[in-house]
Amino acid sequence: AATSKADDTGVDGQWYIGVGEIIVPEGYIVIQDGDWYEVRLNNLTANQDGTFTDPEGKIYAQKNGGGYILLTVYEGVSGLYLDAGGNAYVSSAEAMYAAIISSYDLESGYQNISLTLLADITIAPKQSSQHNGFLFMSDGVFDLNGKTLTVTTNDQFMFVGNNITVKNGAIKAGSENIAYPVGVRDKSSVVFENIEVYGGIEVLGNSNATLRNVKSTATLYYNVYLAGGKSIVTVESGEFIDNGKVHFYTDSRDGAACEIIVNGGTFSGEEGPTH
Repeated sequence: AATSKADDTGVDGQWYIGVGEIIVPEGYIVIQDGDWYEVRLNNLTANQDGTFTDPEGKIYAQKNGGGYILLTVYEGVSGLYLDAGGNAYVSSAEAMYAAIISSYDLESGYQNISLTLLADITIAPKQSSQHNGFLFMSDGVFDLNGKTLTVTTNDQFMFVGNNITVKNGAIKAGSENIAYPVGVRDKSSVVFENIEVYGGIEVLGNSNATLRNVKSTATLYYNVYLAGGKSIVTVESGEFIDNGKVHFYTDSRDGAACEIIVNGGTFSGEEGPTH
């Protein structure tokens, strides 16, 4: 149970530290600020970008499990916010690009943090001196937070790094001519969990991906495309709908030895693997 600064009655103005469950009366909410949790009346106003504001002008995001977390504005970028732990929250394409490009400046990208969408966002990443579509993370989470990220360029939005989890929402190709709105590259390891992909997933360059409760609807080509070295995809569960082509394609050019392991899922309505 959480430990109270005063008593454990759960009334307005009480503060708690810890991660135990805090029960509050109707009309009250729990606000997180770092390791501390405050019980207070719900006097927040919803903003158009998915954030909330209190009468003092402080900004909050709603958490998946309930409650709210205090944010600060990242100066100079509209729609980009940080919490006390350095986790990022984005509500605009400008904020998404800024978060991606900032990951270039760190030796191993973002480490041990999450990046959470607060609104549906459309991006068009492309090659440049600093690619605004390659998100570098290690031991991190990309939380779609029930929102949809629409990508209008092909082969350009990629996760790079180890132990990345992409979860809870949708990644959508901007048109049927976009085959792969999302991918993994450069010896990376990514778990896609509880997401829907309109389009396919690319796994490139000795990378590993696990698909857990993923629904993929193929657009131009395949549900999953593997190439480069020994890229491996493990399908644990989900639904994979083809477009008349095979569900999975492994490119064996240049001596590649890619592999797809199917442990579960349905494939255009049928149980078991389809290649």
